Amino acid sequence: MPEDSGVNIGLSSTSFHVVSHAWFPLLQPPNHVLSPFPASPERITYTVQAPGNFLLLAPGKRVGRTKNGKEVKSRFELRSSDPAPFIVAGRYVDSCSNGRECGASFWTLEPLKGDWASAEEQIASDWNILQKNFGPLGKTKLAPHVVESPGLRHIGGDTPSAVPFFGGVLVDPQAISQGVHSGEFLELVAHALAGNWFGVQIYSSNSVVGISEGLSEYAVIVIDEARHGDSARNSRILKFLHEYDAACEEAVEKPLIATTISDSIEQRRIALAKAPLFFIALEDAYGEASVRQALAQVVSLLRGQEVGFQELRAALENVTNKDLVPIFRAWLYKPGIPAEFREKYQRAAVGKN
Repeated sequence: MPEDSGVNIGLSSTSFHVVSHAWFPLLQPPNHVLSPFPASPERITYTVQAPGNFLLLAPGKRVGRTKNGKEVKSRFELRSSDPAPFIVAGRYVDSCSNGRECGASFWTLEPLKGDWASAEEQIASDWNILQKNFGPLGKTKLAPHVVESPGLRHIGGDTPSAVPFFGGVLVDPQAISQGVHSGEFLELVAHALAGNWFGVQIYSSNSVVGISEGLSEYAVIVIDEARHGDSARNSRILKFLHEYDAACEEAVEKPLIATTISDSIEQRRIALAKAPLFFIALEDAYGEASVRQALAQVVSLLRGQEVGFQELRAALENVTNKDLVPIFRAWLYKPGIPAEFREKYQRAAVGKN
C-alpha cells in the first residue's frame, strides 16, 4: 500500500479498500491512423482476487468467479455508464443477509448488538433525501452500505472517520464503537453519504475545501431541513456562524475560493464553516429548488470529473437566468460574512427566543 495513499486506500488483515479516482488505469483513445473509433471502449473487464470468505463490493456486472486455492477471482465487466472502479472487501458480517429487504446494510467485523433497525431507517431516509434533492446516483436502485474498515487512516486528528465510496460509506472501528444508534455516528455517516454526490460523482479541482467538504456540509443542512423543518435549518446556520466566528479568532481568513486541504487546520475550519453558508445564501437569493436543480445537473452531467466554482456558477446561471458574479465575488473572494446574511439569521434567532 502506498505511504501517501491517504484515506482512499486501506489494508488490514481483515479487509481492504481502494476508493480513489487514481488507482485504476486511465484508458487513452487510440491514435493510430487505422483506428476506427478513437474513443474509450464501451466495456472493459477487470479482476479482483480476495480471500474466499471476504464479502466484496465492486462496480460493474460480475461475469466470472473462479477459485484459486483459498482465494477467489471475481471478474467484472465495466460499462461506460458505470461508476469509476472501486473495491471494498473484507471478512464481514452482513446485517442484511437474512433475506429481508434492507434500506441500508451494515458490514461489520463483529455482529451488531441490539436492534439497529432505527439506525438503518435513518440512514436510508438520509439517502433518499439526497437522491430527491440532488438526483439518483445511477439507473439502478442502490441501498447504501456502511462498511467498517480498520485500514481507514486518520487525516488531521484522532477523531472517528468516515469516507464515501460509490453507494456507501467506510467507517473506522472508532466510529462503530460510538454505537450505530448514536447521534454522533449518524451525523458522521450523513456527511459521508453526501460525499457520494460531492466527492465521488464529482470532486473538487485542487481539493478546494469549499467544494470538497462545503457541499457535503450544505447537504447535511438539506437533510436536517427535510427531516425537521425550517427550525432545524436555522439552527444549523447559526451553528456554522458561531463556528466561523470562533475559527476567525485563531487564524487570518483566506479567500474561500483559494482554501484547500493543504492549508492549516485553522484556515480550513474557517472555510468549512463559511462554505455551507455560501450555498444557503444562494438558496436565499435564488430559491432552494433552483440551487438544488443546478447541483443535480452538475452531478449528472459532469459525473466523474473535477468541478470548481466556475462550473457551479455556470449551472446556477443556466437555471436562474441571472448573473451570479456579484454574489460569488462577495462570498468567495472577500473575507467575512455579508452583514445582511448575518443579520437575517441572528434576528430569526432573537425572534425565536
